[in-house]
Amino acid sequence: MPQRNPTRFPSGVSNVAREKQFGRIQVFDPSRHNMYWNDFYTFTAADWTVTETQAAATQLAASGLGGWFVHTNSAASADVSSIQLASPDFAFTDGKAFWCKTRYKVDDATNASVAIGAMILDASPIASAPSEGIYFTKAAAGTSMILKVGKASSYTNSSTFGTLVADTFVTVGYHCEGKQFISPVTGVASYNFDVFFGTDDNPNLVTRIAVPVTNTPVGTLMTPTIALQNGTAAARTMTVDYFGLGQSRF
Repeated sequence: MPQRNPTRFPSGVSNVAREKQFGRIQVFDPSRHNMYWNDFYTFTAADWTVTETQAAATQLAASGLGGWFVHTNSAASADVSSIQLASPDFAFTDGKAFWCKTRYKVDDATNASVAIGAMILDASPIASAPSEGIYFTKAAAGTSMILKVGKASSYTNSSTFGTLVADTFVTVGYHCEGKQFISPVTGVASYNFDVFFGTDDNPNLVTRIAVPVTNTPVGTLMTPTIALQNGTAAARTMTVDYFGLGQSRF
């Protein structure tokens, strides 16, 4: 059985060396990470770059445990609705950890395409892959996801993982330590990306991909992105419970 009794530190905890400025502040130093977290209790369209095929598409906050964001597309085949935080503020950096976690569902597990994660500002994030990004995607006519990592339109893709079920939340995430390794066989310098998937908030490690440095968007400013596209001539709905993106500063 999991341990449900909290460990208590009445004098506080810290992730900073004692001799540093925040060494005795008794809480974690928030400046150590660049973090974006949205539980979608509210949604303000002006904060986002919104791309939609037709004005009939909607993007709004909806009632749901913990707050939900809901995309609803217009009904033509290949119609798309996407949101990207207006200011790109995340850049994969050599030697710095980078991660993403999100929980979402779609009304039809097969007849919808999704893209969710970090990428450059792009008006068509599903129909054609953006030139740079680290994000999850699922094509129409399938129920499994892949992680795509790319730079200058050259991508490395993970194997397919997970199985989506209609109107059922899944949690996906990735993590990279940001440390290069050299393959002893090929001599290629790469980064390892761990991929997580599950049906609760504690997803399991399901696959790892080695992404060559040449395919990793080092230094490119990217932004949180959530996109939905119809796979048939019927409106699709995507519901996002939360979205988080982060990287180490130090």
